[in-house]
Amino acid sequence: MLRMRTLTVIAAFAALAAGGVALAKKGPASASAVSSSITATTGSVNVKTCTATDGTIERVKGTYTGTATGSVPVLTGPFSARVDSWYNMATNIGQLSAKLSIGAGTTGAMAKLEAVNNNGSITGWVRGRTTDGKKLTGTASGAWTKTGGFTSLQIGAGSGTNFAFTSSGKCTNGFATTGATGATGPTGPTGATSALAVKKEKKKK
Repeated sequence: MLRMRTLTVIAAFAALAAGGVALAKKGPASASAVSSSITATTGSVNVKTCTATDGTIERVKGTYTGTATGSVPVLTGPFSARVDSWYNMATNIGQLSAKLSIGAGTTGAMAKLEAVNNNGSITGWVRGRTTDGKKLTGTASGAWTKTGGFTSLQIGAGSGTNFAFTSSGKCTNGFATTGATGATGPTGPTGATSALAVKKEKKKK
């Protein structure tokens, strides 16, 4: 019985192949090159720091707004990005994730950006969808800082530099919220820290 079932399965696969039926996931019916140039320098930022074995890790969550100029209407218009970044301030290495929104009304796109950060230069990948029902896939590169935002972000264009890194372990003391008085706060370079924020971060672990 087992041999009969095996032969039946083999015969079924052979019939599919002979009939030209694709067993793998189908690819797109069409593809067109697109691009967009983005500037987004205004926003609100929340900064936390953590002491690692090789330097201070800075965690940044922020929202930036600006303008996108694209090769197609769906990649042109008002732009916003919700950023989640961590960055080693000693080695100048980090990574950045962002949820991107382009356009307004019924014309635009939504995408997710995953990038590496090499001393302020980001290189990565975007994937998303446009309002006209198409998938958006491509490279992204440009410059980003926590206070300046995206002074230049190119999707499907630009001249990003290839870069990769490895990381391991966790910060030993949790993340502390940067003080309200910022860089010149009463406790020094990172401003006042919140003991409550440190306690909450440890509970999450």
